[in-house]
Amino acid sequence: MDLDVELYLLRLIRVLLEIIFSKKYDDIDLVILIDASSRISYRTNKENINVADFASNFGGGGHKCASGSKFDNENRINILKDYFGDVKELEENC
Repeated sequence: MDLDVELYLLRLIRVLLEIIFSKKYDDIDLVILIDASSRISYRTNKENINVADFASNFGGGGHKCASGSKFDNENRINILKDYFGDVKELEENC
């Protein structure tokens, strides 16, 4: 498969997942999608959450309900720890 087509399909899948999770599940406050191209997407449908502020902590930005940032492996672990807490298993499984 052509690399451009593969990247397009991966981005399309990511967008579809973002829509499904942020619209369908009212009890989910924040969706964080991490893809293999070193990008992290943050999505919410809650008025009281600003994911642009969250993304700015990691050199990213965007809109109140949809933002993103780039990462390396250390940054990815720090982002997950920032949201989920300092869990030892997190480092072992990432």
